Amino acid sequence: MSIPRNLSQLADNYNPTTDELSVGTQISNNGIMQNATTVATSYTIAAGYNGLSAGPVSVNTGVTVTVSTGSTWVVV
Repeated sequence: MSIPRNLSQLADNYNPTTDELSVGTQISNNGIMQNATTVATSYTIAAGYNGLSAGPVSVNTGVTVTVSTGSTWVVV
């Protein structure tokens, strides 16, 4: 995996139609992956994808998490 050295390289991995940024495999050098404890922005897990969060996780008032048909969001 190469790390982009400038924003133009990063932009090559962004698809504005789907609002997706493609990156290589996530790697944690210290063995710990982190996620926020609060979902602060509405989010959709697209069909064909699953979501995973380490909990507890709360969802702010007025914010929605949409899980598309055939997809799953698991909080462990």
